[in-house]
Amino acid sequence: MKDLSETSSIHENILQKILPNYVCGTNVDICSTCKAALSKEKVPLMATYNGFSYPIIPYDLPTLNLVMLILRLWVIV
Repeated sequence: MKDLSETSSIHENILQKILPNYVCGTNVDICSTCKAALSKEKVPLMATYNGFSYPIIPYDLPTLNLVMLILRLWVIV
């Protein structure tokens, strides 16, 4: 993806804090917003470590097939 970049060794301390399975020396793909926070040694606002989670998808929401998805995107643009 265009917005993703890799972490570096300067981010290791904070990554060890917020990612329980993080292995030192491993690069993680993160967005520019998260990278800016990590560079300031802060936990990104939308990190699961801060309690962020995506809302549960309602059971009555119909699933979109590929054709419906493309049509919906075409209408938005």
